[in-house]
Amino acid sequence: GITGTDGWIAPEMIKTEPMHQKPTQAVDVFSLGCVYYYVVTYGQHPFGSPINRQSNIIAGTPDLSGTGNVCLTDLLEAMLCPNPALRPPVRALRKHPYFWDANNTLNFLVDVSDRVDKNPNDYVSLLLELGSSKVMDNWLAEMDPVVLEDLKQHRDYRDGRVRDLLRAIRNKRTHYQELRVDVRRVLGSVPTQFLHYWTSRFPGLLHHTWRVLHCCKTEHVFAKYYHKTYSFHTIGQESLLMMRASSGMFAEPGGGGGIRCSPNSGDYRSLTSKSFSKYNKKQSYTKAAGDASTVFANGNMQHMFNARLNNLDNWRERSQLPT
Repeated sequence: GITGTDGWIAPEMIKTEPMHQKPTQAVDVFSLGCVYYYVVTYGQHPFGSPINRQSNIIAGTPDLSGTGNVCLTDLLEAMLCPNPALRPPVRALRKHPYFWDANNTLNFLVDVSDRVDKNPNDYVSLLLELGSSKVMDNWLAEMDPVVLEDLKQHRDYRDGRVRDLLRAIRNKRTHYQELRVDVRRVLGSVPTQFLHYWTSRFPGLLHHTWRVLHCCKTEHVFAKYYHKTYSFHTIGQESLLMMRASSGMFAEPGGGGGIRCSPNSGDYRSLTSKSFSKYNKKQSYTKAAGDASTVFANGNMQHMFNARLNNLDNWRERSQLPT
């Protein structure tokens, strides 16, 4: 018979004849994903009731709505991927931000802020702002009055900008001991309470920035936050593919890995006109992409991105990239 327990078995084991079954690490990762979801949701199963589980597993239709955590949902989507070749290896799971402690998370956000401030016009800054709706609308409105007062005393912060939100976190962390006692009391102690102050108000911030910075994982500062060869599906990876497709540069960014989502899905079709209008200006934006660079100049970026989506899809089919 089939190795494993009904309702917890990877789809490739169900579809394969018993005599040809060869359990792999990917099979264990799938089952572990089911167990993770069961534990964090206090007994729910990602593939539904016992009577429907096997068919839902074969169809590849998990329901992860019970996680209540965007990082956990991202992790489980990868672990429960129907294609075993695209599931993360165990070592990659350990690099996922869902498992980071407060100190590692805070260090990452500070490192991202440092990079963006040093390179304000490169592609990373662009991608962070294009996805800002996933993080917040007007982040200054979420600040306590005493924190807002302190922020305004030291510099101007622009509302609605991920870059400025990250800068605020970095500056308050760097100068924490210099803050007034009442400000420190509201922000809480570093790192756990301080981090919670920000992530409780912006629960999508870590996931969004981590996805975008995937395309920088070969940089020394960010290598420790990512698995060397495996890449979870990311807005950074896919958007760089779009940028390269628009300019005829089709090399895969970031050194390979499992890119699973289609650019025709939510991340890109949901980019609003408002998001693009921030960058629809009469100036050039140079995006370093690996060894190449792309210049988007004097054009309507929304029109360009939409017009090039089909080009990217066609290239993906020719290259047999997974969707």
